[in-house]
Amino acid sequence: MIDRRKEIGYPVQCGEFLPNTDEMYSMFPKSMDLEELFKIPNELISSTSGYVDLISPKQKVYHCAFRGRTLDRRAFDKYLAKLAVEAGARIELNKSFLGLKGGVARTTLGDVTAKVIVGADGPNSRTARDAGMKNPEARYPAVTCQAEGEFEPVVKMYFGTIAPGGYAWIIPKRKGANVGVGFNPELLKERPSEVFASSSRSLTRR
Repeated sequence: MIDRRKEIGYPVQCGEFLPNTDEMYSMFPKSMDLEELFKIPNELISSTSGYVDLISPKQKVYHCAFRGRTLDRRAFDKYLAKLAVEAGARIELNKSFLGLKGGVARTTLGDVTAKVIVGADGPNSRTARDAGMKNPEARYPAVTCQAEGEFEPVVKMYFGTIAPGGYAWIIPKRKGANVGVGFNPELLKERPSEVFASSSRSLTRR
């Protein structure tokens, strides 16, 4: 397994929220063995919540019962990597994928031949393109940060007003929150960083 970053799990690119297993079964009733898949050590859980507030463009709040956990995603990724190593994987950091041809992956580590190559490099996957697959046509980029302070133990999702053409969130953690905004690039008139800066200020004041 190669990762172009120098540290696994950082910077965090995730809202870090994970629904409880019973909620996952309610959304995906044909799923199997989710207890094993989503078994998370307690030390990796930053906080828990029992509700999600959905806030409409007109600021109407829909208070929905929904149980979930906010992870320390930076530590969680390292935990997953540790499990992989214990299962026999070899991890190489600060190494990049260069291309794929005939079942051989070219990397800065050298050529790698494998029966199966997993491209875990996101929605704009270069691995997928080189394998002849198409990237998703609809893409909603997101910007997030870690905010300090005391936050209500309720996940909040905003649609429209605070995040024009998209959505914004506040996901509480033990000593702060994961705050972010996602948007449709076709509807965005400002730079993503500008929208995030103005949206995050509005969110953290609430």
